[in-house]
Amino acid sequence: MLKKLFSLVLVALFTLSLAGSLLAADIMGKVTETEDEGRYITVKSKDGKEARFRISSSTTDLSGVGSRDDIKVGQSISATYDESDDRKTASKVKVSK
Repeated sequence: MLKKLFSLVLVALFTLSLAGSLLAADIMGKVTETEDEGRYITVKSKDGKEARFRISSSTTDLSGVGSRDDIKVGQSISATYDESDDRKTASKVKVSK
């Protein structure tokens, strides 16, 4: 009985980890708008796709700038963000100079 329960818990955790990764999206483009000292940015790709997401100082892996408030309109960015509960939060942002 305990083995079955343990197996079921492992399968459930594995399934949830896959679901989380399926909700991740990538975008590469230019910053078109910044709000609230870089907490929110909007990026537009060359093909016209646009994404607005939150940058968290504690959970977003940020490279190419010192902090999120250094991100400016017109800069090139590649980002990975997660969508949950109708909110988009960046997990990784790389700013090109």
